[in-house]
Amino acid sequence: MMLDFTMSVSNYSGDSANEGNIGFVYRNLLYNDKLMLEFNAFFDTRRTILDNRFNQVGLGVEAFSHWFDFRANYYHPLTDAAREPKFDLFYPGSPPGTLVALGFEEPLQRWDAEVGVLLPVLSNYLGTKVIAGLYSF
Repeated sequence: MMLDFTMSVSNYSGDSANEGNIGFVYRNLLYNDKLMLEFNAFFDTRRTILDNRFNQVGLGVEAFSHWFDFRANYYHPLTDAAREPKFDLFYPGSPPGTLVALGFEEPLQRWDAEVGVLLPVLSNYLGTKVIAGLYSF
């Protein structure tokens, strides 16, 4: 088990933004240490360069073995979109995790998943995995 805390401050062309995250992670080894499972839960808060504060929760699950990796995450916003009248069209400099379009900046509900499989023959010489992922927001 572990607690994770992260704080970051960014500067986009003179406009500042900040983000903080706190999370709980639980990992466990199973089947004679051949499989590792992880569950995590995070609370994230972000002040964007447009001076809006957005909060979200994130949940994740991971599984690792010699032959495969699996990761899946879900992010759910706790705050609503903020009206930005000066941006009535798409704003190309949207901070990561938010969308600015038609005068609103909003946090995005999203998920992602990834599966990796070890290639049996090639990995005898060089550890190689094929990885596929999906995401939606």
